[in-house]
Amino acid sequence: MEKTYSRFGIAVFTITLLWQGGHYIEHLAQMYQHVFLRWPIKESHGLLFFADLEWNHFLFNFSYFLLLVTIFISLRFFDRSMFASVAQWPRYLFLLGFSFQGYHVLEHAARIGQHLQTGCSPCPGFLGWYFNGIYLHFVYNSTVLILPACAFFAYGFHKIVIAYFQKARNKTA
Repeated sequence: MEKTYSRFGIAVFTITLLWQGGHYIEHLAQMYQHVFLRWPIKESHGLLFFADLEWNHFLFNFSYFLLLVTIFISLRFFDRSMFASVAQWPRYLFLLGFSFQGYHVLEHAARIGQHLQTGCSPCPGFLGWYFNGIYLHFVYNSTVLILPACAFFAYGFHKIVIAYFQKARNKTA
């Protein structure tokens, strides 16, 4: 019996990875500015420098977490039997990325609290007191993009998306 996955869940998963991929480009730009151009942390704002505000980071990361929750529920990642006939490791990668993003949201909530108390920007959060914030958030954002993306490709969801667009293109031709 062939597994059927929620088309809605796969669509949300696709959009979510594209969403985070765009955000990741910002962190690549920050890394370039900080590492190669040797700009200080306070000046390494990425491409959309005007959007580099604590509230924007919090809202983006909370939204990304909510999208991962939607994927978790709609693709039934909580239901082990749904994935009984396929390898479990991609599911575990998704769950690890999902959990890591949950912590990432808490980190940004701490940063918002610090921003409201002191006006700092960027604020250190929990781990920023001990690690360079540019490197730290590059690792966070790499992790929360790569782990779910591995699950997406391992389960073949990319093939379903490609087939959908090929079918749509053939209808218009």
